[in-house]
Amino acid sequence: MYSESSSISLTIEYNAKNIYLYLSFIFIPGDIIYAWRKNKYNAHLLNKTVEKGTRPIIDISDDELVPRPLVVERLKKIFQPNRNQSFYHVVCGEHGTGKLR
Repeated sequence: MYSESSSISLTIEYNAKNIYLYLSFIFIPGDIIYAWRKNKYNAHLLNKTVEKGTRPIIDISDDELVPRPLVVERLKKIFQPNRNQSFYHVVCGEHGTGKLR
């Protein structure tokens, strides 16, 4: 009924379908397990960062610091309001909207 070439092609087609089925049984759960593990690891890193903090430990003694009195005075002048000033101007808006004075 079937010729030899058609039976070979059916066999190859059947084997290819089986291979795809077997590979899907391997790769889909593997992908899910990989994503789950990666999520758990990221949560672990986040918890570790929150527990330990992100500030580096700096071993600089006070005699190595450079005093900058001029910069400090200018910053105080910028951030300290005038005596008679009762409000601040606030500029707000979405990024890229061109907020002008």
